[in-house]
Amino acid sequence: MSSILRLSLKPLTRSSPLLFTQKQPFLLRQFSSCSIKLQEAQAETSQPEQQQPQISSTKPIPQPTKEVPDVNTFLAKIGRDMTEHADLFENNWEKLFTISSKKLRDSGVDCQARKYILYWRDQFSKGQPLKTYHKLVKKNGGERNLRAYSAEKLIKDRIALAQLQKAYRKSAGQSKHQERLWNTLHYKKEHGLA
Repeated sequence: MSSILRLSLKPLTRSSPLLFTQKQPFLLRQFSSCSIKLQEAQAETSQPEQQQPQISSTKPIPQPTKEVPDVNTFLAKIGRDMTEHADLFENNWEKLFTISSKKLRDSGVDCQARKYILYWRDQFSKGQPLKTYHKLVKKNGGERNLRAYSAEKLIKDRIALAQLQKAYRKSAGQSKHQERLWNTLHYKKEHGLA
């Protein structure tokens, strides 16, 4: 017990583990078994690997149906202008169902389109009918921006109302001015002043 306390109070140096393992045979056995396992794992990884065929997808590729006979029809049915990515798949059914998300990204497909294509690919594999989900538009700037959007809208509405009032006053003033001119002209004609 005293040797454990002595060791715990001393600062560790490069020579400390050697002394520590000499005094504690149980811990030495533990460390040696770990180091043997580590050496075995390193030996396995250092051996030249045999060429194994790389499987990009483990799921079976579904067969085309009457409604969806090819890749272009598939992309047209899911909508959102996915047909612009048709040249990437080269109208190859197997390529559509085996291409990875990383390859899509490297080919320049943006994140939302990539997720949308992969989602519908998975749904089609499960037997779901294809349909278009339109992009959702946030109402009033979204939940997080609701206060700022409401305040900005209120300011814009007040500015628009002030502009309308100003235009109305201007048109009302012009019509009163026209009415006064008309009255003075008729008054002068009636009384022969003009």
